[in-house]
Amino acid sequence: MRQPTAEEKLVTVMVYTNDMLARGEMIAHYNIGDINLQAGQFELAAQDLKIALDISRRKKFVWMEVLAGLDLVEAYIALLDLDSAEQE
Repeated sequence: MRQPTAEEKLVTVMVYTNDMLARGEMIAHYNIGDINLQAGQFELAAQDLKIALDISRRKKFVWMEVLAGLDLVEAYIALLDLDSAEQE
């Protein structure tokens, strides 16, 4: 079995690091959005939840896409922005 080259190892580490940073950013935006949602700050919540949803879609984190999407819809409904809620 062929051993990976140093360049291949570096690429693997870079991809892994990029995914971990995206995951951390996504979770941070989700948590902030969730806190704002619970505090009744629906506009702020919608902003952070939208970012979390976009990152989760881009990186294919399905579990977070579902959570962020549901909470985002809740924020849109609270803002009476039903068109955006249906679209998400």
